[in-house]
Amino acid sequence: MTDWQHAAVSPNNRVLVIDDNPQIHEDLGKILGQGSRTAGLSASRSVLFGDDADRLSGGFQVDFAFQGEQGYEMIRDAHGAGEPYAVAFVDVRMPPGWDGIKTIKHIWQVDPAVQIVICTAYADYAWHEIIQELGHPDQWLVLKKPFDNIEVRQLACALAEKWRLSRQAELKMSLLEKLVDERTASLRAANEKLIQEMEERERAQAEAREKDEQLRHAQKMELVGALAGGVAHEFNNLLQVISGYTRYAMDELDPQSDPYQDLDEVVKAADKAASLTSQLLGFSRRQPLKMSYLDPRELLGPGQALEARHW
Repeated sequence: MTDWQHAAVSPNNRVLVIDDNPQIHEDLGKILGQGSRTAGLSASRSVLFGDDADRLSGGFQVDFAFQGEQGYEMIRDAHGAGEPYAVAFVDVRMPPGWDGIKTIKHIWQVDPAVQIVICTAYADYAWHEIIQELGHPDQWLVLKKPFDNIEVRQLACALAEKWRLSRQAELKMSLLEKLVDERTASLRAANEKLIQEMEERERAQAEAREKDEQLRHAQKMELVGALAGGVAHEFNNLLQVISGYTRYAMDELDPQSDPYQDLDEVVKAADKAASLTSQLLGFSRRQPLKMSYLDPRELLGPGQALEARHW
């Protein structure tokens, strides 16, 4: 089981009585105070509330306030100190200060978890007026004076247990939300890692595609080079034949004659074509490229070289 399933809140036996009548303080103190339970009441509580109710077998810790303002301050201070009251018995009439309804509204502003028992002997407020002021009675009850001892005790036990169960539910919900947040963060981290891995895989695939494209291009260029080399080789053979037979014909002619000069142009053209085929063979790696030094001045001429130097 997880931590939130094990979460538990200890019983809270702190009760505050807010009433301007000292006799009410004495009566409720006797009913709820330490060692006030009778054997019959103990048996009734065990039947009604189970074993958890027996944790309060020593009675309640009861404090008292004579006016609404005083009771509000005690609840505020107890809540701030981390020792809140579970139940408050609040009288409706407490002149000259706040009445009970106003006191309850102020109490819930500082500690909305306090369970309220509204104590009254008169019809100070109609039922619909109390609901209008305090809302629906899921956190307050009305107790008519004079009190029945067992009824008071059972109300205190039931509301104290309700306070504990509400706090336990809140604690479990808080721990559950924390667990959900942790699981969500873990899933988010796993998702981010998965996205990163997918991006890395996509980059690797893109690199592989690029390398594959480069390989295909290299293979294509190799095929083109092989084709160019084959063509250049065959063309070079033809040029050799043309150049050879032309030279044979030139040997039979007068170097000053026009036919000789024409054939000489053929030889020059054949030599230039042979140079081109040599470059094609070099491109196809069929023969090594011939490196040679070139003086730019020879290409530009004396006048152009001088002009370029001054520039």
